[in-house]
Formats: sequence, C-alpha cells, structure tokens
Amino acid sequence: MADQAKVRRQMLTQEELKRQLSYDPDTEVFKWAIRKLKVKFGAVAGKTKPKGYIEIRVNLVSYQAHRLAWLYVHGVWPDGLVDHINRNPSDNRIENLRVANHQQNFRNVPVGRRSSTGIKGVSPHAASGKYRAAIRVDKRRIWLGLFSTVEEAAQAYRAASEAHHGEFAHHE
Repeated sequence: MADQAKVRRQMLTQEELKRQLSYDPDTEVFKWAIRKLKVKFGAVAGKTKPKGYIEIRVNLVSYQAHRLAWLYVHGVWPDGLVDHINRNPSDNRIENLRVANHQQNFRNVPVGRRSSTGIKGVSPHAASGKYRAAIRVDKRRIWLGLFSTVEEAAQAYRAASEAHHGEFAHHE
C-alpha cells in the first residue's frame, strides 16, 4: 500500500500541480485553480495539522504543502527533506524552505522541553557545580568543556554550532 502511494505521489508533476493549484511564493498560500466537488475555485487549499504543517490533497493523495511549494517552484520533487528555515511549519514561503538531510533538519530544532538550562547544548555538571557544553556532529557527541557560567557554556556551544553546522546552526 505504501508503495502504491509513493508511485502516485511521484506521478504528480509540476504541470499537473499548476493545473490544479496556484501558489504565491511570497505569501505561501496555495489556492485552487480548478472547481471540483467540495472545492471552490480560488479557495485557499489545505488543512493545518496539529503540529502546524499544512496538508493538501491532490488526486486523492495527501501532500505536505512545503513539498508541493518546492515542486511548484523548482519543477522537481525535493531530494531529501524540506526544512523550514525559521522553524515555523506553516510558513511555506519559498525563501523559507531549503532541502536538508535528516541530520541537517534535526539541527534546526529548538532546545528540548526537558532542558534544565533552557539553552541548547548546555547542561549543569553536578559534580563540579559548573556547566558543560556538548554538540553532536555526525552522530558523535563532542564535549566542549566545563564552564563557570551558563553564558560561557552557551557561547562555546554557539561557536561550535556555527563551525560544524553552518547554515543549519541554531542556538535557541
């Protein structure tokens, strides 16, 4: 069943997408360019899912709007994931989208809810009473050291993130 969905998904072309939907890359909005059952011509397309992503059904197949935006503008399906640069899953302006692999996409996540410091890559080190900083690079954890203040540890993480993660570096 999943294979059939994948085949149908790959069959959607830029031409067919543009026949059914219009997309404004500046406002991120998809609108129906055709009239069909339960759909009015010119109506905004898609539904917002619980995590904030917008989903649009085309030819009985559900697609994430950010992937459709990529196809609409670039003419090809993205080779990998499509990352929202500003981390807002409903912001599908083409300037806010970039292709990413799983590691790159994971770098663009906010600090975890369970973080005791509220700062990405920084945690208290109980034995010393200091703060330690660490970063993941290529599935390996790299310890950046122990620091007297949370601000010093955060600065160490920030520098390492920019050095190792480049454009995908996020510190919040």
